[in-house]
Amino acid sequence: MHLIFIFFKDRKGRFSLSTLSVNKKVIAMKLTVILLFVYSQSIAISFAQRVTLSEKDAPLSALFAKIKRQTNYTFVYPDALLKKTKPITIDVKNVTLENALENVL
Repeated sequence: MHLIFIFFKDRKGRFSLSTLSVNKKVIAMKLTVILLFVYSQSIAISFAQRVTLSEKDAPLSALFAKIKRQTNYTFVYPDALLKKTKPITIDVKNVTLENALENVL
């Protein structure tokens, strides 16, 4: 995680926020909020990963393995739970991970 700090030099050459006028402090805070918002949006876009799955009568564990190869997400589950599932047929192209999991589950 990156932290962004905005400091200004005072008359003695020191970096500080305490020597700024109220208006400059407000501007510095607004700028910081805007930069944090833009940064968080860029992170959110990178997490919206897309997957392509095309399987016929595949076990759920095989689909999880395919999703892991495409996204690097790891699924943790008990083997006993997967033994109770039926084989799954799925054909989705370039959908979000969330949509793919909704189709699988």
